[in-house]
Amino acid sequence: MQDPDFTRRSLLASAGLALAGAAPAAVAATRDVAASAGTAPRPSRFAGKVALITGATSGMGAVTAVALAAEGARVVFCGRRVDEGRAVETAIRDAGGDGLFVQTDVTSEEQVRALLATVETRHGRLDYAFNNVGTGSPGAPLHELATADFDM
Repeated sequence: MQDPDFTRRSLLASAGLALAGAAPAAVAATRDVAASAGTAPRPSRFAGKVALITGATSGMGAVTAVALAAEGARVVFCGRRVDEGRAVETAIRDAGGDGLFVQTDVTSEEQVRALLATVETRHGRLDYAFNNVGTGSPGAPLHELATADFDM
């Protein structure tokens, strides 16, 4: 019987590798864990789904993009940093996944519209969105935030 926590554990274990800059190794490690568990490949709940991830040029966003692609999702992801975005895109594709980086600054409504149009043109739909962008500014209770800080 397959362990119900297998996928979560394997993805979390591979996430550490991806954060260290070894995104292809993370995808391979996920597959290696499945093979060594002696389980037949099973359909992924993400197979054929379309996922959009903001802030995915590093950290948690990059790990999520790699992990979802490893699980069969068609991933469109964005960030401001082109070199880092292309590296994540290459890691996904080298591992056999479907990933597309779109340079986007989510504080620009025009750029976000273009990002969503790219998702629609390329895939015709959106199944999942992981809004991962953060500003790094200090948080505050909602009622204490200035409008500009809330908008950011």
